[in-house]
Amino acid sequence: MERVVKRVVLFLVRECAVCARVAQYLRERGVEFEERDVRSDPQALAELQRKTHQNQVPVLRVDEEYVVGYDPAEIDRALESKAG
Repeated sequence: MERVVKRVVLFLVRECAVCARVAQYLRERGVEFEERDVRSDPQALAELQRKTHQNQVPVLRVDEEYVVGYDPAEIDRALESKAG
């Protein structure tokens, strides 16, 4: 099934193994995404805190929907809900 997504952003910390799993999961599914490291990007951290009220990574933003942690079913649901 082809997915049409406006924008996917992965909030992460480079050393985070779970973040790397989310990135790999997205790559395996052919999803284009932007990575934002909350340690080196203060604006990314501010957005994460403002929108999710926490500091936990990984967080995936699909358009304006946020998925916290590595939950393949929730990631797929968020991606599919944006399919055209």
